[in-house]
Amino acid sequence: MYSYILRCSINHKRRWWNKVNYKVFSFYLERIGLLWLTDHVIPAQEHFTSNLINRKIILAIDNLKHKPKQGAKNILLFSPEKEHHEIPLLLLHLLMKKNGHNVIYFGANITAKQLKYFTDQKPVSHLYFHLITNLTHQKADEYVSKLSIEFPDIQIVASGPFAQKVTVTLSNVQLLKSKNEVMKFVEATT
Repeated sequence: MYSYILRCSINHKRRWWNKVNYKVFSFYLERIGLLWLTDHVIPAQEHFTSNLINRKIILAIDNLKHKPKQGAKNILLFSPEKEHHEIPLLLLHLLMKKNGHNVIYFGANITAKQLKYFTDQKPVSHLYFHLITNLTHQKADEYVSKLSIEFPDIQIVASGPFAQKVTVTLSNVQLLKSKNEVMKFVEATT
């Protein structure tokens, strides 16, 4: 079933299908997380299904014919240090690539030092991170402020439950606090 929905998503040109796809899969992932937190599934079951989903999304990304739009964003996609949830990042990568953005996929568990090294070498318009768990126990405002100072000329974009906790307003930080806001960002061309 998952393969069928993902295949339809790749081949479908309408934006509403992207929204449905994103909402269905994020709902599924939220439910799996709740089951895991309440001991209704064991980590091995969650890891098994996550691995299957990861493989399908990666295959879909690889099979997607990428045609960057004129003026497309150069988005570096990552999750911060000690964050290992990769499925939301992969879904975002798929949707961004499908919408004509140039995406550099760094993946999970990335340090600010690694980001700095890359951005000093290559042009990046946006650093986009999605954070579910905050295993560093760093305050949301501190982390976002640190990124804002470290990368003053790059737009910082945050989504996931962590983005809900940010209270500071910074000129180069955009917080996406709902699935609708994420989809608007993904679908925007510049």
